[in-house]
Amino acid sequence: MSRFHAATIVEKTRDTADSILLTLAVAPEVANRFAYRQGQHLPIRAEIDGVSVRRTYSICSSVEERCLRLGIRVQEGGVFSNHVADHLRVGDEVEAMPPNGRFNIPLAPDRAKTYVAFVSGSGMSPIYSIVKTTLETEPGSRFIVFYGNRTRATTMFIEPLFGLKNRFPERLALHFVMSREPSDLDLYVGRLDAAKVTRLHDAVMAEMRADDVFLCGPNPM
Repeated sequence: MSRFHAATIVEKTRDTADSILLTLAVAPEVANRFAYRQGQHLPIRAEIDGVSVRRTYSICSSVEERCLRLGIRVQEGGVFSNHVADHLRVGDEVEAMPPNGRFNIPLAPDRAKTYVAFVSGSGMSPIYSIVKTTLETEPGSRFIVFYGNRTRATTMFIEPLFGLKNRFPERLALHFVMSREPSDLDLYVGRLDAAKVTRLHDAVMAEMRADDVFLCGPNPM
Protein backbone atom coordinates (compact mmCIF):
# COMPACT_ATOMS: atom_id res chain seq x y z
CA MET A 1 0.00 0.00 0.00
CA SER A 2 1.31 3.47 -0.90
CA ARG A 3 2.16 5.83 1.93
CA PHE A 4 3.50 9.32 2.34
CA HIS A 5 7.25 10.00 2.39
CA ALA A 6 9.20 13.11 3.33
CA ALA A 7 9.93 15.34 0.33
CA THR A 8 12.21 18.37 0.36
CA ILE A 9 11.52 21.49 -1.70
CA VAL A 10 14.62 21.98 -3.86
CA GLU A 11 13.29 24.69 -6.19
CA LYS A 12 10.40 27.14 -6.16
CA THR A 13 9.81 29.56 -9.01
CA ARG A 14 6.99 31.76 -10.29
CA ASP A 15 5.59 30.70 -13.64
CA THR A 16 2.93 33.42 -13.83
CA ALA A 17 1.66 35.95 -11.29
CA ASP A 18 -0.75 33.32 -9.97
CA SER A 19 1.09 30.05 -10.53
CA ILE A 20 4.17 28.35 -9.10
CA LEU A 21 6.51 25.58 -10.14
CA LEU A 22 7.53 23.50 -7.13
CA THR A 23 10.27 20.89 -7.39
CA LEU A 24 10.58 18.16 -4.78
CA ALA A 25 13.25 15.59 -3.96
CA VAL A 26 12.80 12.42 -1.93
CA ALA A 27 15.40 10.33 -0.10
CA PRO A 28 17.54 8.07 -2.35
CA GLU A 29 16.25 4.93 -0.67
CA VAL A 30 12.69 5.61 -1.86
CA ALA A 31 13.51 7.30 -5.17
CA ASN A 32 12.58 4.21 -7.21
CA ARG A 33 9.05 4.42 -5.82
CA PHE A 34 8.74 7.91 -7.31
CA ALA A 35 9.50 6.93 -10.91
CA TYR A 36 6.64 8.34 -12.99
CA ARG A 37 5.01 8.23 -16.38
CA GLN A 38 4.02 11.30 -18.35
CA GLY A 39 0.70 12.74 -17.22
CA GLN A 40 0.74 11.29 -13.71
CA HIS A 41 0.00 13.20 -10.52
CA LEU A 42 1.56 13.41 -7.08
CA PRO A 43 -0.44 13.58 -3.83
CA ILE A 44 1.26 15.89 -1.32
CA ARG A 45 0.43 16.75 2.28
CA ALA A 46 1.41 19.50 4.70
CA GLU A 47 0.35 20.72 8.11
CA ILE A 48 -1.36 24.09 7.86
CA ASP A 49 -2.44 25.86 11.05
CA GLY A 50 -2.31 22.58 12.90
CA VAL A 51 -4.42 20.71 10.34
CA SER A 52 -3.14 18.05 7.93
CA VAL A 53 -4.12 19.20 4.41
CA ARG A 54 -3.72 17.04 1.32
CA ARG A 55 -3.85 18.01 -2.36
CA THR A 56 -2.94 16.34 -5.62
CA TYR A 57 -0.94 18.12 -8.34
CA SER A 58 0.19 16.94 -11.76
CA ILE A 59 3.86 16.37 -12.53
CA CYS A 60 4.86 18.74 -15.32
CA SER A 61 8.34 17.46 -16.15
CA SER A 62 9.08 14.92 -18.87
CA VAL A 63 9.99 11.35 -17.98
CA GLU A 64 13.51 11.92 -19.27
CA GLU A 65 14.04 14.72 -16.75
CA ARG A 66 13.32 12.46 -13.75
CA CYS A 67 12.26 15.53 -11.80
CA LEU A 68 9.30 15.82 -9.44
CA ARG A 69 8.19 19.26 -10.61
CA LEU A 70 4.60 20.32 -9.94
CA GLY A 71 2.59 23.08 -11.58
CA ILE A 72 0.41 24.80 -8.96
CA ARG A 73 -2.18 27.44 -9.72
CA VAL A 74 -2.68 29.70 -6.69
CA GLN A 75 -6.43 29.82 -6.18
CA GLU A 76 -8.25 32.64 -4.42
CA GLY A 77 -9.06 31.22 -0.99
CA GLY A 78 -7.15 28.02 -1.78
CA VAL A 79 -5.75 26.76 1.54
CA PHE A 80 -2.95 24.63 0.15
CA SER A 81 -1.94 26.69 -2.90
CA ASN A 82 -1.72 29.90 -0.85
CA HIS A 83 0.32 28.07 1.80
CA VAL A 84 2.75 27.02 -0.92
CA ALA A 85 2.91 30.56 -2.31
CA ASP A 86 3.25 32.45 0.97
CA HIS A 87 4.99 30.17 3.43
CA LEU A 88 6.93 27.28 1.88
CA ARG A 89 10.56 27.89 0.98
CA VAL A 90 13.43 25.94 -0.55
CA GLY A 91 14.65 23.51 2.10
CA ASP A 92 11.23 23.04 3.70
CA GLU A 93 9.63 19.62 3.76
CA VAL A 94 6.21 18.36 2.78
CA GLU A 95 5.01 14.77 2.47
CA ALA A 96 4.47 13.08 -0.87
CA MET A 97 2.89 9.84 -1.97
CA PRO A 98 4.31 7.99 -5.02
CA PRO A 99 2.96 9.10 -8.42
CA ASN A 100 -0.33 7.73 -9.68
CA GLY A 101 -2.70 8.10 -12.60
CA ARG A 102 -3.44 6.64 -16.04
CA PHE A 103 -3.66 9.82 -18.10
CA ASN A 104 -1.15 8.58 -20.66
CA ILE A 105 -0.61 6.06 -23.41
CA PRO A 106 2.43 3.85 -24.08
CA LEU A 107 5.10 5.39 -26.27
CA ALA A 108 7.58 3.71 -28.62
CA PRO A 109 10.52 5.22 -30.56
CA ASP A 110 9.48 3.53 -33.81
CA ARG A 111 6.01 5.09 -33.88
CA ALA A 112 4.98 8.01 -36.09
CA LYS A 113 1.66 9.36 -34.85
CA THR A 114 -0.31 12.60 -34.74
CA TYR A 115 -1.34 13.62 -31.23
CA VAL A 116 -3.73 16.43 -30.35
CA ALA A 117 -4.45 18.14 -27.02
CA PHE A 118 -7.28 20.49 -26.10
CA VAL A 119 -6.33 22.03 -22.78
CA SER A 120 -7.29 24.97 -20.60
CA GLY A 121 -5.61 26.76 -17.70
CA SER A 122 -3.68 24.65 -15.21
CA GLY A 123 -4.68 21.57 -17.19
CA MET A 124 -1.43 22.24 -19.04
CA SER A 125 0.55 20.73 -16.13
CA PRO A 126 0.06 17.07 -17.15
CA ILE A 127 -0.26 17.94 -20.84
CA TYR A 128 3.15 19.63 -20.85
CA SER A 129 4.67 16.44 -19.44
CA ILE A 130 2.86 14.37 -22.07
CA VAL A 131 3.85 16.64 -24.96
CA LYS A 132 7.51 16.91 -23.98
CA THR A 133 7.89 13.20 -23.23
CA THR A 134 6.22 12.25 -26.50
CA LEU A 135 8.39 14.54 -28.62
CA GLU A 136 11.54 13.27 -26.87
CA THR A 137 10.54 9.61 -27.14
CA GLU A 138 8.95 9.34 -30.59
CA PRO A 139 11.04 11.25 -33.16
CA GLY A 140 8.54 10.46 -35.91
CA SER A 141 5.50 11.80 -34.08
CA ARG A 142 4.01 15.27 -33.94
CA PHE A 143 1.79 17.11 -31.46
CA ILE A 144 -0.87 19.79 -32.04
CA VAL A 145 -1.87 21.75 -28.93
CA PHE A 146 -4.92 24.00 -28.57
CA TYR A 147 -4.52 25.92 -25.31
CA GLY A 148 -7.18 28.14 -23.78
CA ASN A 149 -6.57 30.85 -21.16
CA ARG A 150 -7.90 34.22 -20.05
CA THR A 151 -4.83 36.22 -21.11
CA ARG A 152 -1.26 35.61 -22.17
CA ALA A 153 -0.07 36.87 -18.75
CA THR A 154 -1.98 34.09 -16.97
CA THR A 155 -0.89 31.34 -19.37
CA MET A 156 1.07 28.67 -17.51
CA PHE A 157 4.16 27.17 -19.21
CA ILE A 158 4.12 29.66 -22.05
CA GLU A 159 7.90 30.09 -22.14
CA PRO A 160 8.63 26.33 -21.80
CA LEU A 161 6.14 25.69 -24.59
CA PHE A 162 7.91 28.14 -26.88
CA GLY A 163 11.17 26.47 -25.87
CA LEU A 164 9.76 23.12 -27.01
CA LYS A 165 8.59 24.75 -30.23
CA ASN A 166 12.15 25.93 -30.87
CA ARG A 167 13.46 22.40 -30.25
CA PHE A 168 10.83 20.69 -32.38
CA PRO A 169 9.65 23.31 -34.91
CA GLU A 170 8.34 20.81 -37.44
CA ARG A 171 6.69 18.50 -34.91
CA LEU A 172 4.94 20.84 -32.48
CA ALA A 173 2.11 23.22 -33.37
CA LEU A 174 0.78 25.64 -30.73
CA HIS A 175 -2.59 27.38 -30.99
CA PHE A 176 -3.46 29.79 -28.16
CA VAL A 177 -7.06 30.80 -27.50
CA MET A 178 -7.69 33.73 -25.13
CA SER A 179 -11.07 34.52 -23.59
CA ARG A 180 -10.19 38.03 -22.34
CA GLU A 181 -7.63 39.22 -24.87
CA PRO A 182 -8.21 40.35 -28.46
CA SER A 183 -6.70 38.66 -31.49
CA ASP A 184 -6.48 39.46 -35.17
CA LEU A 185 -8.38 36.21 -35.76
CA ASP A 186 -11.77 35.61 -34.16
CA LEU A 187 -10.98 31.89 -34.19
CA TYR A 188 -8.50 32.43 -31.34
CA VAL A 189 -10.81 34.45 -29.08
CA GLY A 190 -13.23 32.82 -26.64
CA ARG A 191 -13.49 29.71 -24.53
CA LEU A 192 -12.70 26.15 -25.50
CA ASP A 193 -16.28 24.91 -25.57
CA ALA A 194 -17.79 22.43 -28.02
CA ALA A 195 -18.42 25.04 -30.70
CA LYS A 196 -14.90 26.46 -30.48
CA VAL A 197 -13.31 23.01 -30.59
CA THR A 198 -15.32 22.19 -33.71
CA ARG A 199 -14.24 25.43 -35.40
CA LEU A 200 -10.59 24.87 -34.49
CA HIS A 201 -10.70 21.30 -35.74
CA ASP A 202 -12.28 22.29 -39.04
CA ALA A 203 -9.86 25.19 -39.57
CA VAL A 204 -6.62 23.51 -38.53
CA MET A 205 -7.12 19.78 -38.90
CA ALA A 206 -9.38 19.36 -41.88
CA GLU A 207 -6.70 17.39 -43.74
CA MET A 208 -5.35 15.52 -40.70
CA ARG A 209 -6.33 12.50 -38.70
CA ALA A 210 -5.49 12.43 -35.01
CA ASP A 211 -4.30 9.09 -33.65
CA ASP A 212 -4.85 10.10 -30.02
CA VAL A 213 -6.51 13.12 -28.42
CA PHE A 214 -5.98 14.44 -24.89
CA LEU A 215 -8.48 16.68 -23.12
CA CYS A 216 -7.64 18.44 -19.85
CA GLY A 217 -9.23 21.43 -18.20
CA PRO A 218 -11.84 22.58 -15.69
CA ASN A 219 -15.25 20.90 -15.69
CA PRO A 220 -17.05 23.66 -17.65
CA MET A 221 -14.64 23.10 -20.55
